[in-house]
Amino acid sequence: DDHDEDGHVQPKQQQQEEKLENLRESFLEQFLPNEWPKKYICFDLRLTLFASALYSLKTTTVLKPYPRDYYDHDHQEIHRNELIKVFETISGPVNRVLSHPLDEQCHNRQTVKLVHWILSQGLFDIKHVKIEDIDQKARDILENNLEEQRHRLRPNYLFAITFPNNRNRIRKFNDLAAQYGSFYAFHGSPMENFHSILHNGLIYSLNKRNMLGIGTYFSSKLEVAILFSPFGRNNFKGSRLGKKLSCVAMCEIVDHPDVEAKKKKDTYYLVSNDELIRVAYLLLYSSDSSITNLHHLNVSSIPFG
Repeated sequence: DDHDEDGHVQPKQQQQEEKLENLRESFLEQFLPNEWPKKYICFDLRLTLFASALYSLKTTTVLKPYPRDYYDHDHQEIHRNELIKVFETISGPVNRVLSHPLDEQCHNRQTVKLVHWILSQGLFDIKHVKIEDIDQKARDILENNLEEQRHRLRPNYLFAITFPNNRNRIRKFNDLAAQYGSFYAFHGSPMENFHSILHNGLIYSLNKRNMLGIGTYFSSKLEVAILFSPFGRNNFKGSRLGKKLSCVAMCEIVDHPDVEAKKKKDTYYLVSNDELIRVAYLLLYSSDSSITNLHHLNVSSIPFG
């Protein structure tokens, strides 16, 4: 058992309360008050992506990772209903949830713990950026695509995803990119997949299509990738991003001999090795965007996904 400053044994419940309160305070202390507006939209995105996976019909596949507190050891599966019950108590802005003093309500404690888990998981950082602020190579391909479509495909939000350079996978990617060079391309996928994509990478088993081979598919054309990113309902009630959202990843790809480049109507690439891919940016579209109709085209004949 833990002891207090005077050496007295603390009850287990009190220990848990103090740990949770310390967790909440340490999280809040990371940010100055004037940083919250910039951070909130990124927190909003994390919670929104988690919700997309949680409410998916494929939860067991796409909700990876999830808090181990909600693992059912008897049935070896997620306590999905209990997790949804707690998630739905996150009804307001994140800063309001985290700054609210802990009370006697069980859900308040569970809510703070769940919010902190979602916002602090993953060895990556999310930053809300403008097109003019991104890497020049990425900016060129994005602006060219936007100009070709008369800016109908301009995202409502653009997020930069960064990983620490000391992470083995990123270090390997950087070494390969330095050796072979790299380029940017787009990957479309349903909203429910992006929680796992950010945490685990573009695992080819999650994104495979059998028409042209197994792997992760990319296109140099945003108008092609976006067809595979249908609008999905935003299940995070406190979100300010939009009621229905669609997401496209812009990835940096090592120009390695193993990357298959194919040209038919549009250029697309097939990558079977995750070490050759880095998710660099997320293009987020809200349902009030003018590009809604593009998401309802027939994609059955397009060899991409």
